Amino acid sequence: MVVELPERPNTNERKLRRLAESLDVPEGYRVEILGGNIVVSPHGSSVHSITMIQIAEQLGRQLPDEFERLVEYDVESADDHDYEPAPDVVVVPRPVVDEDLPRVEADAVEMVVEIVSRGNWKTDHTTKTAVYARWNIPIYLLVDPREGSTVLHHDPDPARGEYQATHRQPYGATVELPDPLGGVRIDTSGFRLYKSR
Repeated sequence: MVVELPERPNTNERKLRRLAESLDVPEGYRVEILGGNIVVSPHGSSVHSITMIQIAEQLGRQLPDEFERLVEYDVESADDHDYEPAPDVVVVPRPVVDEDLPRVEADAVEMVVEIVSRGNWKTDHTTKTAVYARWNIPIYLLVDPREGSTVLHHDPDPARGEYQATHRQPYGATVELPDPLGGVRIDTSGFRLYKSR
């Protein structure tokens, strides 16, 4: 669901965020700001949730001590108020977690993970890829339970809003993360597919 505003507020003053925070969102839904729109979407299915947990657990076992992972955590950019996504998993330096803030600045993020939902796959594959590259987030891992594949994006070009390196693999393969998380591996052999409807 997209909340249509009668008149677009001045996003430089963070009015969108204040409006999003004031919404009475039903349990089981989350709010993101994407392209200057407030987007309310249901939390993912059991397959979505299990995949998110599997990735977070694997990262938790392997990340160097200076990093920590967060789940469903808002990311913002001081230079781009039209977007405030809530990736499924975010990797940040441990001091960022110690600050205990409600959201993290994009320039502190080392990696984001999105598990593609059935209904908004285009957002994860196109919009968020461009946003994360523009924000210079080093690693974007896209996990797609519709197709049983992963897409690892890295080496962002912020000026073009593109990642220079992209590696697609089927479920069952091991995703080897590049620097700054070199040596961390995500085993996808236990990932599940969405049931067809």
